[in-house]
Amino acid sequence: MRSFTSGRAVRKALKWVKRTTQDVQWVERQVESSVDHVPALAKAAVKARVEGDPHETPKKDGSVDPWHASGIIETASGTRLTSYHAYPSGLVVFSKKKYGQVQLPDDGGESSSSSAAQGATTTDLTWRTNEQTGYAEWWDSAKWVQGDWSDEQQKWYAYYNGQWCYW
Repeated sequence: MRSFTSGRAVRKALKWVKRTTQDVQWVERQVESSVDHVPALAKAAVKARVEGDPHETPKKDGSVDPWHASGIIETASGTRLTSYHAYPSGLVVFSKKKYGQVQLPDDGGESSSSSAAQGATTTDLTWRTNEQTGYAEWWDSAKWVQGDWSDEQQKWYAYYNGQWCYW
């Protein structure tokens, strides 16, 4: 089971290329914080791009993808790892399903609040503290599973049903 116990909070510093006319520092903060929550992505990601100005996108079904910034995350050699959509709500959705999506607090991950609702994704996991081990556990519909600790977020987290969930 993966745990972050280094005792220090380190945000992945990506090399950014911005193809936009707007200030998108919020995108950089959110994407870097989100990459930190996906170990496989954090290990390989070196560069990122913001492609165009934040915008809404009409969908074929008539609905609208809300205002967001989009871009690409790459390796050092320029190999595309995934693309992303970053929303002002703190949600970052990666295009490759294996990376899922990350819901950060509205301030792009700068908050240290430990509220169970803040930073949680739409899946409402049931959490408890295991009194013998002192670790957080979450219910996966069949058994209790030990959560992982994030030093940066100061929260327990789990990857469940394609989403990162915090407690």
